[in-house]
Amino acid sequence: RVLALLLMVQSLPTFMGDTFQILAKTEWNLTTKGFSSFVAMFGIINIAANVVGSQMVVKLGIRKYTALATLSAALSPLGASLFSFRGLVVGAILGFLGSAQMLGVTAALVAEGAKSDVSQGKLAGERSSFLALMKVIGPIWYSMLYVKGKKFLGVSSLPFLFNIMLGMTAFGISQYYL
Repeated sequence: RVLALLLMVQSLPTFMGDTFQILAKTEWNLTTKGFSSFVAMFGIINIAANVVGSQMVVKLGIRKYTALATLSAALSPLGASLFSFRGLVVGAILGFLGSAQMLGVTAALVAEGAKSDVSQGKLAGERSSFLALMKVIGPIWYSMLYVKGKKFLGVSSLPFLFNIMLGMTAFGISQYYL
């Protein structure tokens, strides 16, 4: 159960949906070309993170790798909160391992499943169902944070501040339970 909670806390920021695109266009005046370039850059960062991360899990172990990757994941929203789009880009580059923060938790989940005689197929099915639920909840939650943050607090960075909080929560859970 704790690993499922940790997986949820780590994966929720990836399901901002269109909120991020709206925020980038309205708050940062990012053009379609600029947004496309950012998405392409982020794709390259994800590939690098998974290549490097898969090697680091073996060398550091699940707990230490998850700690490093989870703290790295907080750099991008921290940069966005403090320095707008450029801060987001710098945070994404410096904290590239954050893109692969679920590697350690996924490895731990597979190991626990094997100990409990749960088949890989059942684990994959439950994980897929869980992620499908996040795809529904995430965009609704993040759009509410963006709209309410602007309306009541006058800040558009509430989704990023929430992601920082999620990162610190994931760090705490991972250090206590992994």
